[in-house]
Amino acid sequence: MITMTNKQLICPFCGLGCAVTLKIDEFGRPYAVDAFEGDHVSKGKACPKPFSIPSFLNSSNRLAHPMKRKENGFVEISWGDAIKEISERIKEITKSDDPSSLGFLGSANCTNEDNYVFQKFARAIGTNNIDHHASFFALSEINAMYKSLGIPSLSSTYEELKKKTTGLLSRWNNDSRIKEIIELLNKRVEDYLKG
Repeated sequence: MITMTNKQLICPFCGLGCAVTLKIDEFGRPYAVDAFEGDHVSKGKACPKPFSIPSFLNSSNRLAHPMKRKENGFVEISWGDAIKEISERIKEITKSDDPSSLGFLGSANCTNEDNYVFQKFARAIGTNNIDHHASFFALSEINAMYKSLGIPSLSSTYEELKKKTTGLLSRWNNDSRIKEIIELLNKRVEDYLKG
């Protein structure tokens, strides 16, 4: 009998924290994503971003082994050698410098759970220098929002949108979640005009 499993996780692509369900086949490979019906953030809807989770987790381009830079490029090394070398280098740096001289860069191509453990590791070493590569992509949007509206926030929950009298919608696409947000904003306008 084929056994499929589901795993609930938090979508790693933005700061909203939408729950999604990752569907896993009998070989332990993710093959699909669904919006989590009981999620209070997304109300059971999902934007297009989490649907790419299985493709990047199963990608043949995804690193499966540690790689070490050598003179002629990268070579594969064992996990044991990689962990030993990294731990020795971290010890060396923290002995000669303040641990805050270390920096850690997370990834949206990991689960939030992976990134949580990653930041706990960085903090255990003694640094708060932790960032996420999405910061580099969103920086221009954050700056534009801050300069024009005085807030750096890029997202609102459905509950927050219901309370707003003004909304700014960018990056229009035609998925069902955007349609739902437009309907919600239209209802707010109608309610406002009715008094």
